[in-house]
Amino acid sequence: MDSTSVQTREVRIPIESGVLQGDLFLPSGFGAVVAFVNGRGQGRHCLDDRTVARQLHRAGMASLAIDLLTPEEQQAQARSGKHGVDTPLLTQRVLDVVNWIGQEPRLKASALGLCGVSAGGVVCMIAAARLGRLVQALVSVGGRPDLAGPAVLSTVKAPTLLLVGSRDSVNLARHDAAYQHLRGERSLAVVPGGGPLLEEPGVLQHAGEMAADWFEFHLAAAEEHA
Repeated sequence: MDSTSVQTREVRIPIESGVLQGDLFLPSGFGAVVAFVNGRGQGRHCLDDRTVARQLHRAGMASLAIDLLTPEEQQAQARSGKHGVDTPLLTQRVLDVVNWIGQEPRLKASALGLCGVSAGGVVCMIAAARLGRLVQALVSVGGRPDLAGPAVLSTVKAPTLLLVGSRDSVNLARHDAAYQHLRGERSLAVVPGGGPLLEEPGVLQHAGEMAADWFEFHLAAAEEHA
């Protein structure tokens, strides 16, 4: 799908402590939306997330790139110099975002997917476990989904794709451990030529194509049964 057919809309999602800001990308005729989960809390302008999202748009799926931290929280983080992953906070923010999607007129009838890139993978897993059947497909690109833990992984109901670089032997073993604990439909696939950060030329785009195939298949099935 040509990028000119994708409408971009700024969104503001009210939460208890402020407002989350994001960009919603809407291809014409979309029937599914994928929310990107960024482990640093600042996903709105994340190049990695957008590289993957472009492949979804070409397949006719909408995407939501959202900052899971409010502007004030981002400023406080910058002042402190601490940029770790606050997993419990970000997980709650994903739940807030999914609740907003369920009430948004243009999105509430759409099949829903979650995609965690890098550090967002573990947050994605925990959120999906809590959301149950509300999430129809899940993809984790790189990162450490195993950190969600066996108890959480075993309760994820959404069909789940784990993607890891073929040259990342350490994390390949960790992804395999996560895969073994998943109990629903799942797949573990390697991205050819990818290292730990999937930063080699063309690798992240390839990962996006693999993610798009997974989402397209499973979200289309969810649309048919809606």
